[in-house]
Amino acid sequence: MKAFNDSAYATYQNLLKQGVAKELARMVLPVSIFTEVYVNCDLHNLVHFLQLREDDHAQLEIRELGAAMRQIAENLFPWTFEAYHKYRLTISEKPKDE
Repeated sequence: MKAFNDSAYATYQNLLKQGVAKELARMVLPVSIFTEVYVNCDLHNLVHFLQLREDDHAQLEIRELGAAMRQIAENLFPWTFEAYHKYRLTISEKPKDE
């Protein structure tokens, strides 16, 4: 698998050198290669993302990403995340018949 990933990454680098745009060159990369992501969103959608991605049913890797994003956001927006921690269980634990 490592040889395959190395070959795919070399192909990606070669495409970039030929002037292919990054978003097009990435098509040769397998999903097992680490990706760096830049995200831009508002607090409402960030909190919604965190509610979904920090759930116990979410895939481990996305839960870890959500936790890292939350730590950064907590430092930037402490009041918002104080309320998030205080009220998120209340909101997510509503009875199913509501």
